[in-house]
Amino acid sequence: MKNKIIINYYTMFLGLIIFFNLQGFYLFSSSLFTDSISLILEITFFVFVMFSGNNTTIQKSDILFIMPIVFVFTSSIMANFDYLQPLWMGIIAQRSWVMSILMFFPIKKIIGTKKVNSNDIYKLLDKLNIVYIFLIFIQYFIGDHVTILHVLTKERYDNIRIYVTISFIMISYFVHLVRIIERKKINFKSIFFIITPILIQFLITKSRMAVLALILVTIFLILTSQRNYRKYSLLGVATLGIVISLFTTIGKEILSLITGNNINITDDTSQIREIGREFFLRQINIDWIHKVFGAGYVNINWGQSFFMSQYDKGIYPADNGIFGILFYYGYFFLIYLIIIYVLILIKAWERHKEVFYFLLLGILGIFSLYPDIYMNNIAFSLVCAIVYEKREKITFERIK
Repeated sequence: MKNKIIINYYTMFLGLIIFFNLQGFYLFSSSLFTDSISLILEITFFVFVMFSGNNTTIQKSDILFIMPIVFVFTSSIMANFDYLQPLWMGIIAQRSWVMSILMFFPIKKIIGTKKVNSNDIYKLLDKLNIVYIFLIFIQYFIGDHVTILHVLTKERYDNIRIYVTISFIMISYFVHLVRIIERKKINFKSIFFIITPILIQFLITKSRMAVLALILVTIFLILTSQRNYRKYSLLGVATLGIVISLFTTIGKEILSLITGNNINITDDTSQIREIGREFFLRQINIDWIHKVFGAGYVNINWGQSFFMSQYDKGIYPADNGIFGILFYYGYFFLIYLIIIYVLILIKAWERHKEVFYFLLLGILGIFSLYPDIYMNNIAFSLVCAIVYEKREKITFERIK
């Protein structure tokens, strides 16, 4: 009797969504096209899963994943108030983000009803990331000579810098790093998913804040793991890697960021970011309503919003992390951010350590980078839904 090939259509659908979340691995030149396809797929998946089969238990904390709808409306109203920006322009500009967060509900449901589990999702991410990583490295090595990936590129440290999204890659990184430390079998795939994300951060994306956050979280992961020879071996390798990196340009610049001495930093963007932070804080501290709800979400296609938000002067919320988010939504969003992250981090520490470290990575880079909760992809919803998976604790006696 021939072996049957089992196809899980839920993971296939999720894989398709992730593919278009990443602009088809940036193989498509039009982000508007891929964003639209991604949105259609997410809505289809949401409706199909939520309105079919048995209902899952609704928990009080689930309301936190509905809150982005509130922020979409409050920020659109504030933008109308400050820039006379039409309400619909503020709402439609945030459609991808809010739908990405709402994807938590169908993903949580298919996990809760045993249609898929965390291992299925991690295997899916590994398969997608292998192709994605190879494409990134190919574009890096051929540089600007031939365009394979339709993505923003600049030059830093006399070499190409590629602005690719690596959220899903970092999930695989922490999954495999945690597995190695937990005394599971070390294989080529695990080594691949530990080394390549580090190389991408250092050589390709070259974000100083992201590299610093990765170093800190990796060290924290090793230190908080169980005591074994792998822990000390990895700690030694990590220490050696940090020492060596301090002699590189990016290492010296990270050290400058830590010490606060930015004088020798090349390709420095700290000055424009500091101007941006001061502007954003000044705008939201005008009165109490701006402190609570922010200055509104800017649709750059509306001229008055474009100029009044200083976009024309090179001040972008995306370059200022949490300060840009405060500018859009006010301190109300900061309170929300703290609550949802504390809740998920506590659950992740108890159930899925790899998710804990992944979310921690985003928090540490929040000073100049958007956290994963504010990305136009389903990475955040994916890991949050995984956290709610019921896992049986395996004791040492059972292992024996």
